[in-house]
Amino acid sequence: MESENISILSWNRFRSRFLYIAPEIVGKSHEFTYDGHLVTISLPSLDKLTPREDLTKLEDHEQVLLCYNSWKEENGVENPIAYWVGYVNVTINISDVINVPSGILNHPPNAYDLLSEERQNNFNEIAGYQVKIAERAFEYWLKVIRWQSDNSLIGRPEVRGFESGWSTYLIEKDTRKRIWIGIETIVVEKEKFVTIQDWNNTSKLLKQGVHSPIYVDYYFDALEHFRLEDWGRCVIDLAVSCEALMRGFVVSNLPSDQSKSIVNYIDQANIHNYIDKFVSDFLDPVKKKSFDNLKKDLKDLFTARNAIAHGGKLNSLSSKDCQRFIKVIRNLIDLILQL
Repeated sequence: MESENISILSWNRFRSRFLYIAPEIVGKSHEFTYDGHLVTISLPSLDKLTPREDLTKLEDHEQVLLCYNSWKEENGVENPIAYWVGYVNVTINISDVINVPSGILNHPPNAYDLLSEERQNNFNEIAGYQVKIAERAFEYWLKVIRWQSDNSLIGRPEVRGFESGWSTYLIEKDTRKRIWIGIETIVVEKEKFVTIQDWNNTSKLLKQGVHSPIYVDYYFDALEHFRLEDWGRCVIDLAVSCEALMRGFVVSNLPSDQSKSIVNYIDQANIHNYIDKFVSDFLDPVKKKSFDNLKKDLKDLFTARNAIAHGGKLNSLSSKDCQRFIKVIRNLIDLILQL
């Protein structure tokens, strides 16, 4: 059987939950190198938009690009403010040229009659290897675009509880007559869309191979655990974020000619030394005063972290505690990043 050499790409489509984008970036792509592979992540184009009249008819898996309750009327014309993206495409350039039977491109995929069992297994191995690269590249992309758009929700897995959406009914025992219907609280996630500036900043960082800072990753993970009402994990991740931020900030501001032993000593110092002494040394008087106002909450955060890590004590934690700790870490990030 005659054969020919062809170049191939791998293609995957991944869910992009909570990805809300400005109209200017519909159809755009990010191209970057990941782990030695050329990766392209593409947003759907307008031809994939679900018509408004079909929004209630199609299943979730069929909706690639949609727009609902996001319109602005100008001169009698409704213009979209932003779009929800259901899926993105991830394409990887496979540098190897492969040999295939001639005419295989004229057949549907998986042409078993043209390929030996050994060749079929080889293709499955290639596909299996490629999906692992695609998944890691996609996760890298998610972290960078979350960072640049300041949105912890993008790409998060959907977690559904046991709630049905029905309210609580109070009914008379014998007749089963309803006498009261409780108020059902519906939590609506904040709709923060990715702007063209966020997209371009992400593109620049991806091309440079820059990863999101570890303190950002843990801060966003903490927000996700807060959303899921996992107070313990929220506190743990906030503490890791805070520690990584303060240690990185102090070490990066040490004189370049500082001895290695001193740098190591400072890097290994107890976190309370950073709160009480080290961070303030690199702040101007105005920012130092602002940092002083954060110290109590920062110390409370690490006290709560230690209680969890050392004794597994979660009973005293509440949503209000986590909200306070989230606020102090956000203020700390803003304070240090303003320098």
